[in-house]
Amino acid sequence: MKKLTAIFLAVMLAATLFAGCAQQADPAETDSENTRPQIAFVTQDMQGAFWIDMMNGGSTAAVDYGADLIYKSSEASVEKQISIIENLITQDVDAIIVDPINKEAIIPVIEKCGKAGIPVVTAGNLIETDYNVSTVYNDTYDIGVITDIVCHMIDEAGKVACVVGAPGSAVSDARQAGFEEAVAEYPDVTPFVLPANWDATIAQQMVTDLLTTDPDLDAVICADAIGYQVYQAASAAGKEDLIITNLAGMSENLQGITDGMYALDLLMGGARIGYWNVATAVKLAEGAEISSVIYLPTQIIANQDLIDQMTEWGITSVPACTPEEAVGILAGYTEEFGPDVYDPANYAARQ
Repeated sequence: MKKLTAIFLAVMLAATLFAGCAQQADPAETDSENTRPQIAFVTQDMQGAFWIDMMNGGSTAAVDYGADLIYKSSEASVEKQISIIENLITQDVDAIIVDPINKEAIIPVIEKCGKAGIPVVTAGNLIETDYNVSTVYNDTYDIGVITDIVCHMIDEAGKVACVVGAPGSAVSDARQAGFEEAVAEYPDVTPFVLPANWDATIAQQMVTDLLTTDPDLDAVICADAIGYQVYQAASAAGKEDLIITNLAGMSENLQGITDGMYALDLLMGGARIGYWNVATAVKLAEGAEISSVIYLPTQIIANQDLIDQMTEWGITSVPACTPEEAVGILAGYTEEFGPDVYDPANYAARQ
């Protein structure tokens, strides 16, 4: 309980610090003679530790790159997201970052941005237009590799569920495709797909329900940062041996790998992602030529025993690191994507 309270207080403090910072950066209120790039980041939502972590990382990038930054929450509404972007076009900001709620519905307003001369970064989503740079993850590939690992952990036979986000989201669809394509290679594994709409409470209930109907479920692959809620569902069902993989790569989750709560995680990191996106947007605002799609470098995070097993199984196409090593990588995002070192040309798809 003390640990959970400490985490809650840390998150609330981060939110308070972020709110104070973001209020100073609205492009509509900046001095007309200000030559700093005016960047807007339109999120899907602003709730939860991952979003707060991401926003704090983005705010750090704005300081390092000498930009003014504001966040706008779409509050999970496609219509509101489009309306926010249309207002930002009127404000004539220098670049817009958007985490699209719907990969098709967002295209017309992105095209409006392009025709207005405003570059757009579509964060975490592969959106194919002539007017945006997609900063994406190797989602299909990475979830496929995680699925391979889990199937080997259960000796290639059993029942495996994958909790995804929401159909229509490019991120969720890519992750679901990675799971389905990989698990199809294991004929003795029965797959389940649980679309939880990016809601941890829904995810927890869906896993609870599945454990009621299929108590012999062997593993749950989280294609969202909801590992703890899945762990709670497993604990409540007395399913202590359920294999759970998380997908957040946040420092506060890593102890769960060491303790055996999660089998593995994927090194992404909210602050790291936020910093990377803002750095990319600033470069676009300053006229840089960037490939239409760039990819965040990721790694499997696992205890050394599982990393050794991955090598024995021949699963080595994705780099792996221990939780201790991951801490250093997650803390070093300013060196990884900072103004003196970041070259978007180096961020190609994983093969």
